[in-house]
Amino acid sequence: MYKVKILVVCGSGVATSMHAAFKLREYFEKEKIPVVIDGAGNNELAGRMGGYDIIVSNTMVTEKTDKPVFTAIPLLTGFGEKELVAKIIEAARVIIAAKEVKAS
Repeated sequence: MYKVKILVVCGSGVATSMHAAFKLREYFEKEKIPVVIDGAGNNELAGRMGGYDIIVSNTMVTEKTDKPVFTAIPLLTGFGEKELVAKIIEAARVIIAAKEVKAS
């Protein structure tokens, strides 16, 4: 099965993005969905987003992209977290299905 690649972005790419990435990883493990989740600073986004399927950010994403972009704020506050994670997981499932169709 294809491993969905998620880039979690915050201002510096250290604490906040790592915290959100950890929480996301736990949800994906519960769903048994293979995923690679990395953190990055906002200044790295333009150079790194091409290698990822989904972007989750607690800052405004000003780079143009055709990839799904989600706000990380609910992962940090807990408010709306389950709803956000459900949307991210659904996007991941759509990506996996599309990759499997291309592979067959």
